[in-house]
Amino acid sequence: MRAARLLEGVVLSWPRLLTRLAVGVAMGLLASALHAEPAPSQLAEAKELFRRGVALLATGDTERALEQFLRSRELVPSGKNTVNAAICLERLKRSDEALELYEEVLARFPADLNQEDRENLAPVMAALRGQIGYLELSANVDGLVTIAGRPRGRLPFRTALRVLPGRQTLRIVKDGYKAFSVELDVQVGTTRTLDAELEPLANLGALRIESLNHGALDVFVDGTRLGATPWEGTLAAGRHVLYLERDGFGSAPQAIQVLGGRTELLRLPARRLGPRLSLSATPPTASLDLAGVPLGHGSFQGRLPIGDYRFTVSEEGYFAQTVHVRISESDSPALAVKLLRNPDHARWPKQRIWAFEVGARLGASYAPRTGAGLESSCPDHCAGSKAALGALGALSFGVRHPSGFGAWLSGGFRAERQRVSRAAFVPFENGRVTYALDERVGSGGPFLLAQASFNRSVARDLSLLAMAGGGIWLVTRTLEYSGVAFSNGPTENLRGSAVPAVTDPAPLIALSLGVERRVGRFRFAALLEADFFPVAGSRFAGPLLSAAGDCPDSPGASVACAPISRVFAGEPSSGRHFSMSPTLGAGFSF
Repeated sequence: MRAARLLEGVVLSWPRLLTRLAVGVAMGLLASALHAEPAPSQLAEAKELFRRGVALLATGDTERALEQFLRSRELVPSGKNTVNAAICLERLKRSDEALELYEEVLARFPADLNQEDRENLAPVMAALRGQIGYLELSANVDGLVTIAGRPRGRLPFRTALRVLPGRQTLRIVKDGYKAFSVELDVQVGTTRTLDAELEPLANLGALRIESLNHGALDVFVDGTRLGATPWEGTLAAGRHVLYLERDGFGSAPQAIQVLGGRTELLRLPARRLGPRLSLSATPPTASLDLAGVPLGHGSFQGRLPIGDYRFTVSEEGYFAQTVHVRISESDSPALAVKLLRNPDHARWPKQRIWAFEVGARLGASYAPRTGAGLESSCPDHCAGSKAALGALGALSFGVRHPSGFGAWLSGGFRAERQRVSRAAFVPFENGRVTYALDERVGSGGPFLLAQASFNRSVARDLSLLAMAGGGIWLVTRTLEYSGVAFSNGPTENLRGSAVPAVTDPAPLIALSLGVERRVGRFRFAALLEADFFPVAGSRFAGPLLSAAGDCPDSPGASVACAPISRVFAGEPSSGRHFSMSPTLGAGFSF
């Protein structure tokens, strides 16, 4: 009975023993593989690649040196080729990948580092951590990950992915699935989380890619490294961009068409690659095309076989531009292409050519002289200023063109007043009569003005404004006077008499210069206007001078007995003159 139970226990535990045995064997095989010595030929090739990388790094060819160190790592990983690859990445400003390799050295190859090496690495790694952000990335497949077109490994990742700051394009590709692509905005020191979901593809085509005249070359499809030649796998049916590259040799990008349910074989010739080409376009959404092969939008950086190439830069709403580039062994071309906008394209809404505006302005006027007849006694027999002072106001309507030109029609009212004191001497019997007058000329009436304008921007929302034109001032002028008369006798007041007003259509030429500020649809302007009046006005019928007192029976020298004097009759109400008017205005565009 006891033996039966013992046998039963052995039978029941037998599956468990088999499981433990299988796990143990697998772990042993894995440990043996990890610690297996590389083949002598493999070790020799890895050392030769490392030696070439050191030589290239010494000459400053960092990119090609990185290629050698990475290929050396693929054959025989070590602390030396890993550190040197990290140094190259750091010099190429690829801080995210450099930090990952430095961390790998500490975790995987600690025996290759002494205490001094660890102390030197600490500040370098601390500085790199201050230049990157982090991405916790997961997906439903174990796809290949690229960021900004650079391969970053295969999912799943054990730690957060290090990423350079800024806008980065992340892609995940796997055979049999639709590629996953997303734009990321990465900030320094922050960690983003992304769970990607790749959709299975129902329509697939098989592809085998070989190199005609070279050994193993890296295969890039749509900017993602898929492996090395000879490579075969499945891709989504449709158009793709393919190129090969490794160790200074490769092929130019070319478009391939994958057909669903079919297998295609491609054999590509490899040629020596030239230095890295940098091509940027404005606007950044412009499409870049290499002889019919799409290269993306905005910019292209990569190496092309030595030769001549034709790039086409295009964007809807712009004139396309073709650029011819020669790739040689020595030159490293950097090109910037700026497209010109096509104003007739339907992309751009038609702007209204003319903008309409209504406004108003107020100002003062100053004329140093008016050329009126009352100024004829100056300067010998007059006192005070000959200047005419006044004010004006107007409403305006105008149109503006985007070029800065405009046209305006203004109507308003202006008024001026001039006051002059003067003296006249008229013979009387055995002497003369002296008339001392205080004369006041008032001018006022509506005006109409047509002007052309031009404004030029000098700062944001601030521009210089110049205006020129002409018009008519329908002016009515009045003359008022008072004063005294005297001779050898007593002084008498002058007898007042009405002076008829005169009305003239006075033509004028107006020039203005000032500044204008725009606030939304409103405009505010400060102008200095110069008005020139080229035509003299009508003549006044007076004044007629006589003393106000009664003439005595014995007149003697009494000025009241002097006859009426017409010495000032028929004087012009104004002459040719100019005035200056500082004005402030406001307008509204619609």
